[in-house]
Amino acid sequence: MSAMRYNGLPHRFKKAVYSIDFSTIALVANCMDWAKHRRRKVAAKLHFQHLFSLTKLGIFWVTWSKDHMQYHICKKRKVIGNILSDDEITLKTKKSKGNYPKRMRRIVALV
Repeated sequence: MSAMRYNGLPHRFKKAVYSIDFSTIALVANCMDWAKHRRRKVAAKLHFQHLFSLTKLGIFWVTWSKDHMQYHICKKRKVIGNILSDDEITLKTKKSKGNYPKRMRRIVALV
C-alpha cells in the first residue's frame, strides 16, 4: 500500500486552516522563566477583545467555553448527528458584551 501525499488544501476549503494545540503551549512554557511557578498546569488565555479582533479580520475560531460563562440564547439551530445543541448566543455581562458585542455560536457535541 502506498502512502497518501498531501497536495495542498482540500477542495472544500478556500482559505488556509490553522490550528493551535494546547500541548504545544505546554512544551514552550517549560522554557520560559515567567512560567516557572506553574509547571504542572499551563494554559493560554485569550480574551474576548482579541477574539473579536480576529472576527473583524474574517478569521473563524473555535474555543472551549467556561462552565460558568453567562450568555443569552438568541436562536436555537437545528441539530443532527452527534450535535446536542447549536445556539446563537450573546454574552450577558457588561464587560464581556463590551469586549465581544456580536453573536457567536455555542455548540455542544457528543465526542
